[in-house]
Amino acid sequence: MSENKDTLLRLLATLQLIPRHPGRIATTTLQDKLADRGFKIDLRSLQRDLKDKLSSHFPLHCDESVRPYRWSFVADTQINLPELDTPAALTLCLAEEQL
Repeated sequence: MSENKDTLLRLLATLQLIPRHPGRIATTTLQDKLADRGFKIDLRSLQRDLKDKLSSHFPLHCDESVRPYRWSFVADTQINLPELDTPAALTLCLAEEQL
């Protein structure tokens, strides 16, 4: 169960880091920023997450004209992913365990 939570939190953190078009972020930069947030993931796994999991459910665009690929949300996307601070996330996890 903990592994599923970690994956979900990592995927949400990834989505929060992706800018709207015309901004773009490289997969290597995403990997570094995720590491700064405590999520260790190899580059190939991150690429699979972006291509197979996230872009199939969210309006993400991949710029494949340069390497490493750069990702962005489609320009007119109306999605808001609020960021939880550490105490709020901890409270949410503890409440879930008690329920």
